[in-house]
Amino acid sequence: KRIATNDNPLTVPEGKVPVTTGVGLLTVFKDYKADTNYINIIASIPLGGHRIVTVDGYYADCLIQDTMYKVAGLILSSAASGTSVSAYTQGEIQEVTWNWEIGKPIFLGINGLLTQELNTTGYILKIGIPKKSDTILLDISQQIIIQT
Repeated sequence: KRIATNDNPLTVPEGKVPVTTGVGLLTVFKDYKADTNYINIIASIPLGGHRIVTVDGYYADCLIQDTMYKVAGLILSSAASGTSVSAYTQGEIQEVTWNWEIGKPIFLGINGLLTQELNTTGYILKIGIPKKSDTILLDISQQIIIQT
């Protein structure tokens, strides 16, 4: 197939792939390892790693409905208050200390923690599914309010 590009399409630089610009057939060459599955947020409080956070820099919490529509993503490292941290919204995430049960989804728990147990109050937010016991396929789903 033919692609249109400002660069020479016959000499794709090593480590680059053609990516559409959304304008006709025009493409640009980008680093195939570039990770765009995250957003940066500023921590409003000291945050621990491997937790779900909100866009305003707090922990999301399945028991606090005010956090329901503010979920930013999963942070992988801790962050001091006032510093920037990456919150991942999708992709494959591995953590050697995890021990997920394959075949059971992963949900948001309290204080941003991940769990495979469904809560009975607040709201439910599926975070993803385990690929292996130490690896999740992060894909944050639609929130469901629990009526009590």
